[in-house]
Amino acid sequence: HAIWDPLSSQLCQEECHGLAQLLADDGWNEEKYLQPLRHAEKAIKVPFALLEPHLETYVYHQRIVLVGDAAHPPVPYLGQGAQQGLEDAGTLALLLKGMHVIASNDNDDNNDSFFDSVSLDRALQLYDTMRVPRTRDILERSKEHGLMQQKRADSRNRRHARAREEQLQRDVFFHETLEDVLPGATYDYKQAVNQTLKEEPLGVIVESDDDDRLVEEVVHAS
Repeated sequence: HAIWDPLSSQLCQEECHGLAQLLADDGWNEEKYLQPLRHAEKAIKVPFALLEPHLETYVYHQRIVLVGDAAHPPVPYLGQGAQQGLEDAGTLALLLKGMHVIASNDNDDNNDSFFDSVSLDRALQLYDTMRVPRTRDILERSKEHGLMQQKRADSRNRRHARAREEQLQRDVFFHETLEDVLPGATYDYKQAVNQTLKEEPLGVIVESDDDDRLVEEVVHAS
């Protein structure tokens, strides 16, 4: 398992100075990036680990649900680790809420909702269906991006490395971020949950935005 390792003062200087030199050799000549490393006094080495092969499901024994790093530990190259954990939690919460079944009572305007085992099982099935392929796609993109960056850093062809760096800068200029980041940054898990619930045969609660107010409506799929 991964352990956060505080470095000694001497090792901190060696590691940080070495990293600053690697960045400088790789073309990062702006001192605002290098000076903090050259003057670092304390540092923590944070390892990461991949989970391979990927899990086929995030739901176990019909009641245990994995979210975040427990389900899909990330690599850091797209900065999507925390984001995917938040998406997991938000998706699960909205599905659990949305799968409440409306108990209709003609004699009472205040209809109640209830949550039975069938609703729970179906909500967790939908969670699996939505989150497994989504997180797998983001993880694979992150791994590919990391391999590309490492290949660029290890390349002895400085011209090729510089050309790749310029391509990354163009991506940021035109997309305001790296193109590989867009599938993560532009995803709306709430919209995805609403669309999924609308396709359910049961009457479920779907949330929608109307004039910046949160409105709940009962949707019956045809």
